[in-house]
Amino acid sequence: MEQSKCDFQFDFIELYLDHADYSASFLWILHADKIPPHIGISTEESFFSLKVNGKDENLPVEKLIALIQLKRIPTILIPLKHHLSIDEIALKYKQFDRAVNLKSTCLTPIKELLFPNEEIHRLKDLLEIIRENGQLNCVFGLNLSSTYEGIPFYTTDEIQNRLEKLTHVKG
Repeated sequence: MEQSKCDFQFDFIELYLDHADYSASFLWILHADKIPPHIGISTEESFFSLKVNGKDENLPVEKLIALIQLKRIPTILIPLKHHLSIDEIALKYKQFDRAVNLKSTCLTPIKELLFPNEEIHRLKDLLEIIRENGQLNCVFGLNLSSTYEGIPFYTTDEIQNRLEKLTHVKG
């Protein structure tokens, strides 16, 4: 139970998605227990994420949830107060082909959409800004272990190493 293992702790996680309105904008943290986790964004029931092997664009949220449930992927879902349109998100994701290095990770398009003028290098940085702006009032969770407390600690080197490893696995 080392405190240092958790880089960002959530105050409360609602373990049911019944209250979620997927037409709103959401930040998705997939593999929330992994180093590093994977993130995406959704709005108007469409999901977007940048991956090593390309990107998800306009993926129906119901298909994403079915996959998360099928594969038992630990996931955090955060409603965003700022509503983004599908066109806004799609335009941003058109600027990227895939996650390659620290200048182009799954975080890059999301931080550019939400907080373009902030220094954000890791998910923790993004979550702290969201919290500071009073936008972390409601957090949903799926497939989380009973001991899950928050985002594990990781460095930007670990992000780069993971991207390199996934690039070589891709085939």
